[in-house]
Order: sequence, then C-alpha cells, then structure tokens
Amino acid sequence: MGGITAGLLADYSGRPASTCAGMLVVAIPMLFVYQQAGRQCPLVWNDKGGCYSVHVGLLMILGLLVNGPYALITTAVSADLGTHSCLQVRNLLNTSYYLVVK
Repeated sequence: MGGITAGLLADYSGRPASTCAGMLVVAIPMLFVYQQAGRQCPLVWNDKGGCYSVHVGLLMILGLLVNGPYALITTAVSADLGTHSCLQVRNLLNTSYYLVVK
C-alpha cells in the first residue's frame, strides 16, 4: 500500500524525490507517537482491550510511510537517474543501468 500511495503522490505532483522526503519527514513524528502508544497501552500476550488494534493501526501507518519511499527509490527515482541526459555519453553506465533496473 505504501508503494501505491507514494507512486500516486509522485505521479500527481511530478516530484518523486519530494514525495519520498515528505513521507519520511511525516514518519519521524509517527515513530514518537508509536513510542508513546507503547508506553500508554503496552502490548501483552492476552490483550483483551484495544491495545492490539492501536498497535496494528500505527504499524500499518508507519509501514505505509516508510515502505512508500523505499518503493519509489528502488524504482522510479533510480530509473530517472539512470536515464538522465548526463549519462547518455557513457555507454558502460547505460548498460549497467539496463542490466540492473530492467
């Protein structure tokens, strides 16, 4: 889900690097929120309350915010860098890009 969300944001904005940076910047305070949730609502093996749902929900949000930039970096951003005009004169770099990404 993170890769799809990041891809949509990058396509609509036209700025995949800014999308990556923005999602990672939002992930930083979410890590502190998750830390506080762990202190307020500790997860125990026989949880009958809503702590399990809180942890699952926060981990899903964190996964979306961290996996989205990862998916963009390994696909869209690397493809943009590999096809950049400054690399057109270097056939060896183009060949290695083609072998790695394609």
